[in-house]
Amino acid sequence: MKTNLLKLPVRDLLFKNPLVVNYKKMWPFVKPYWFRAVLGLVLALPVGALDATVAMFMKYYTDDVLVKKDAFLGFVSFSGYCLAIASVYKIMNLLGFSLRKILWSILVLSSFASIMVQISGTETDIFTSSLLISSIALFWLSLKENNKTNLIFASLAYALAVGIKTTAIIAIPVYRSLPAKPLIY
Repeated sequence: MKTNLLKLPVRDLLFKNPLVVNYKKMWPFVKPYWFRAVLGLVLALPVGALDATVAMFMKYYTDDVLVKKDAFLGFVSFSGYCLAIASVYKIMNLLGFSLRKILWSILVLSSFASIMVQISGTETDIFTSSLLISSIALFWLSLKENNKTNLIFASLAYALAVGIKTTAIIAIPVYRSLPAKPLIY
């Protein structure tokens, strides 16, 4: 028998609703964290709005910058992006993650608006970060396999990254913190 929701009293709709009843049962567990959850939702609004503005201005950016000039530098940024994706795959593979988790992480990483702007731009930030990530992957692989060839290529990738942007020196503590044997999760 179907009940007409318009004919039910508002009190029954609000307090006898199964969704509300279940939320009342969960409230003691959620109560200590409700401020953090609301704050996170409120802070997510401007971030989403900024993603929308980046997407809105991408058309003008790609039409004026990539089509008219510096097309080759855009290709360098895109190839750096591809190198970064391959390096992230290798690092997560060394960490022992499943293929499903690796692909999901790569797709989430690729969907950030700032990454898309860096790929389509002519700056060297994405290329520098891809060299750093590939250097970390090769360094870790050389520790795991005790292979000097990977160590040489890791050093070369790191030297190129520092040559492109000197702020890549900040990554030195990362190499010290890598375990000799990859962790299995």
